[in-house]
Amino acid sequence: MNRLTREITRAMHPKHALIVYDCDDCINGTHGRFYLELHNINKDGVMEAGKPVSIKFIQSLVDNFSTEALSAAPRGEIPKRLIYADIRQEKYVWYSLPCKKYLYFRNSLNIPNGEYHIPGLVWKLKNSSLFLYAYMAKRLTNNAQLYAAPFFNVNPKNNSVCLGNASLKIPENLDFHKFLKHWEDKFFLSEFSHISDSNPTKTNLVLVFKNSTNTFDNDELLPLKSLNIKSLLK
Repeated sequence: MNRLTREITRAMHPKHALIVYDCDDCINGTHGRFYLELHNINKDGVMEAGKPVSIKFIQSLVDNFSTEALSAAPRGEIPKRLIYADIRQEKYVWYSLPCKKYLYFRNSLNIPNGEYHIPGLVWKLKNSSLFLYAYMAKRLTNNAQLYAAPFFNVNPKNNSVCLGNASLKIPENLDFHKFLKHWEDKFFLSEFSHISDSNPTKTNLVLVFKNSTNTFDNDELLPLKSLNIKSLLK
């Protein structure tokens, strides 16, 4: 049994229960001092008598969560196409240029898997939720108009992405370049399967893709009212 299998199949059991006590300050209505009590849980799952929490125990919790949070945060050289990054709030905005991508489609769509031209895209990641937009501007500024992303699995009402069946592990030694590629791969390696809410292009999306083997027609893009790059940074 390898390490990954052991991690997946390892059972976890409750060891401690942490209870936080607080009393209201009757004078000004604010909270008083907190008191933390630790209860061990025995092998029968029964919570034992409480005892004051030690500084050592609190520090071990902080160290554990800090290590996990930092290991998932990108670091290093900032790519030119990264527009905005806030590691504390896990919010990132970046763009990708028009290009040709290999895409996967569910059989029911009657679109063959293969390479298709796609427009320039603006990506927004907020708390592990991905949002996608298209753009036509040759130079991206804060006032650049955004358009509905012309893809299946993207809701044109709120621009949220359904990531479908692509399962990718966050790379080790995560830098910003790997981070952006990871999220783009999660989208492009998913199987496109359905239209979310409404058609995101002026004509039928299936026909748009079938006509995109040589070039993408930007006239198919639907503008998003009052939505530009600046509005994504708020």
